[in-house]
Amino acid sequence: MDQQDEINMVKSIIKEELTDQEALDLIQKRNKVRECEKLGKPYLTFDWGAAIMLIVGHKIKNAAFGLHGDWKASSAIGLRNGQPTEPIDASKFGYCLTSNWATPQLRDLDKDIFYDCYRTLNQDEMLKHSSFGYEPWWPEDAKLSFDFVKEIWEDLQC
Repeated sequence: MDQQDEINMVKSIIKEELTDQEALDLIQKRNKVRECEKLGKPYLTFDWGAAIMLIVGHKIKNAAFGLHGDWKASSAIGLRNGQPTEPIDASKFGYCLTSNWATPQLRDLDKDIFYDCYRTLNQDEMLKHSSFGYEPWWPEDAKLSFDFVKEIWEDLQC
């Protein structure tokens, strides 16, 4: 299969309208994933616990979450005015917080500082990984933890 055939195949599978370049980018990312899998590189996923500690500890009010090395296509705003949000301003591809070739990060939008913010997926979690249709965004337990940690931190500051 030549490159144009591969581009056309990807464009036929993806629901969004894609340019040839966007389809080629997806092919290249797929190839990176396959190469990293051959090398046995683990999948890294966004660490909500670490994110909460960074947000509270650094008093971050506005943040985005995404993948270093693929930020434009993978990120979305997830903290606005100090409160968790549903993904805002995600790319046409949505967002992605798990990868075996790109590092999950939190970006403080007010200070333009990036923090690596990840943990390694375990085998059970791999079964629920985004390539199988699952990618949590502010999971319920993370929202509860966020409120709890924020409350404790505020009490300690008094």
